[in-house]
Amino acid sequence: MKNSPPVLTKILVPVDFSGLSETAARYACGFAGQTKAEVTLLHVVDSDVPAVVLSSRLEQAQEGFRKLCRPTRGRPRSRMNIDYGVSEGLPFERMLEQYVQQHDMDLIIMGTKGPNALNSPLIGHNAAAVLSTCRVPVLLVPSGTKYRTIEHIAFFSRSHSKHEGMGMLARFAQQLHAATEVLYIGSPALVKESEGIRKELTEEFSFPELGVAVRDGEPPEKVLESFLQETRPDLLAIPRPQESFWDMLLGSNPSRTLSFHSGLPLLILHGE
Repeated sequence: MKNSPPVLTKILVPVDFSGLSETAARYACGFAGQTKAEVTLLHVVDSDVPAVVLSSRLEQAQEGFRKLCRPTRGRPRSRMNIDYGVSEGLPFERMLEQYVQQHDMDLIIMGTKGPNALNSPLIGHNAAAVLSTCRVPVLLVPSGTKYRTIEHIAFFSRSHSKHEGMGMLARFAQQLHAATEVLYIGSPALVKESEGIRKELTEEFSFPELGVAVRDGEPPEKVLESFLQETRPDLLAIPRPQESFWDMLLGSNPSRTLSFHSGLPLLILHGE
């Protein structure tokens, strides 16, 4: 029997009222408009400060929320449900994880600076910390990215044996009514089994539309780059990787034209 993934209903967007968090908030509103999910904007403040300083920061947060939400007004409430909150305490990632658990959030959307390895300042300290600890999917949105309707998702993994992340991927594809193209790196013998793998995934998971490509080639980042150029997806999804996988995927070469260079959001499928 095919899986019947639950609906995405709650999106959490950590904000510090910078340009990056504004990008994430705008993208989340577009995502929520497509999925009919609720959006919560969350600001984390350091509570280990004098009371007068904390009070001032909380007032600043309230004003920041008003400014951030203002451009979204005028949209039909049936399509846009936005809430906001403040958590007091540090470290940031721990407060975020507590909020996710207490409020049963389904997805975190964060803004990032650009292409580089996991611990690079280009991705940002907060995003890197969240990725290392979070138990729900995280969607990283490159700086300045504007939302476009997600009709085509690309998924990349270096192993097909465990189907890691597939249930969560099907959940997103169903909610977004999006076609999915899966890319595996494999041996020449495995390349011939791509149709069999597609049938296996189709039988086990409920994808609206699914394609599978298995390619033999090195280096893997070149295979992925070619795949993205061919498929032109709206979103790139990957299972939760190890740090070496981040180095391969995002790399440190400024001339590389992978996901973050093209403004392609990256979905990390935690939580499965």
